[in-house]
Amino acid sequence: MTQEQLEQVILQNQASIAKIETTVLKIRKKLILQEIAGYLKLILIVGPILIGLFYLSPYLKQYSALMGNALSGLNLTSNLDATDISQKNSFSATDISKVLCDPSARQSLVERMCN
Repeated sequence: MTQEQLEQVILQNQASIAKIETTVLKIRKKLILQEIAGYLKLILIVGPILIGLFYLSPYLKQYSALMGNALSGLNLTSNLDATDISQKNSFSATDISKVLCDPSARQSLVERMCN
């Protein structure tokens, strides 16, 4: 290769490198914008949920107290087996079906709720 050909190849390489650098800069800007957009999406989704929970917490406490009173008024745990449901603070579908499918338990429940 002659000196002129080497200079021409070097100029072509420099032009190619310049194009690659501009492409890399564009890609870097796009990635940064996508990352910022991801954080904004997170803020726009989680932010209102947190604000809503903070705003609605008194209402949720009232609702849970009301439901706790309603469930304790049903007294579903008195007719169950030895498994102490009151310590679990939850009723499974099988526990409720035991009470509702047992005629004597169902009758006592109706008498307590309706009288």
